[in-house]
Amino acid sequence: MTNELTEVLDVLPPRQERFALEYSRTGNASSAATLAGYSPASARSQGSYLLTNPNILARVRELQAEWHAQQIAAIRDHVAPAIQTLAEIAAGQADAKGAQARVLASCALLDRAGFQPIQKVETNQQTAIVVQISRDDMEL
Repeated sequence: MTNELTEVLDVLPPRQERFALEYSRTGNASSAATLAGYSPASARSQGSYLLTNPNILARVRELQAEWHAQQIAAIRDHVAPAIQTLAEIAAGQADAKGAQARVLASCALLDRAGFQPIQKVETNQQTAIVVQISRDDMEL
């Protein structure tokens, strides 16, 4: 019975749930407050206030984790080919025609998979592209 009561108390009212949803999507508290139905005149202060509620913050984290997991699942099959494409281009094995488009597409896939973005490194009048793979939970 106590468990059921705790679960009921953890459910957010509809406007707070909508705020958590919108904030998890945009990261903008003022906009999320307005979209959740709070007054535009007080959206900034209301958004700031709502972010002090631990239940709302927990819900935002849940929603962000769900979204991230969906994104990773949707593109997981493309990560290994993206890395292979970059390796082939770097080794000079890939056809130069269309290589730039393939690099950009590969980089976009890696970025969406949660890898750090591409970083340019200037070395002796040459530009090298470095892909930083820093995911501890990388599963290919």
